Amino acid sequence: AQLADRVGLFLREHHAATGAMLADSDQLDEVWFEYRDEDHAPVDPFDGYAYGFLPTATGVRIFSSGPDAEGETEDDIVVNLEFTAKSTP
Repeated sequence: AQLADRVGLFLREHHAATGAMLADSDQLDEVWFEYRDEDHAPVDPFDGYAYGFLPTATGVRIFSSGPDAEGETEDDIVVNLEFTAKSTP
């Protein structure tokens, strides 16, 4: 659940505030810098690169390369977050 902790919380907060989904990890890094007092979004502790994520129809899929530090292998860590629609006044 650590994967979803900081990145997932941030994505949920951003979505709740704006109703927008970020497109990719580059955009996450840009927006993270705007909202947090940090140079960049957290990186995957296994490979040192940005966490991967893909927007889905209802949220986002965040993924880490896992202990072998290689993407798209059996030990990848994947977290799916569902967002509720931003309500309109």
